[in-house]
Amino acid sequence: MEWFANFFQSNSVWVYVLIFFAKLIEVSMMTVRLILVNRGMRTLGAIISFVEVLLWVFVVAGVLTSFTSSPLKGVMYAAGFANGVWVGGIIEEKIALGKSVLQIIIPVEKSASVSKAIRDLGVGVTEVAAKGHKSEKEILIVFLERKTSKKVIEVTRAIAPDAVISSNEATTIYGGYLPTRKKFILRK
Repeated sequence: MEWFANFFQSNSVWVYVLIFFAKLIEVSMMTVRLILVNRGMRTLGAIISFVEVLLWVFVVAGVLTSFTSSPLKGVMYAAGFANGVWVGGIIEEKIALGKSVLQIIIPVEKSASVSKAIRDLGVGVTEVAAKGHKSEKEILIVFLERKTSKKVIEVTRAIAPDAVISSNEATTIYGGYLPTRKKFILRK
């Protein structure tokens, strides 16, 4: 392990690059781990946390052993952290775990075609009559996997560009029609 300590005490450009990217990867993993654990995938979260903490220990040790002689290492550590948060957010958006509730407010005359298009995607729709500020409306309530939300919004916008759409995370759904997504192998 002496080579490790000597490597981090040097001022090679590779030390700074390693600190930045190791911290970026570690924080991205932390973001994904938190989401997995919140979604009930504790085993996979635990496995990721092991790798995450290993990275953290080695990078922090490397930064702290020579921080006073090279404060730029601390700056690279902070930059890696900030970029890791950003990258972790992108990863989370791409894997889109969880369920959402869409509430779509549309004019009555477009309701049937939007409902049919959403159902054609294999997603259930509940239609509720409503009165808007100036006209009769319909509220479509859609419970779906987050991964499907973008497609449903695109289809809705194509048919009813004036639709008002709100999206919320659904933590628990009992009953109703909700197609399930393929499960991760390590669920709990």
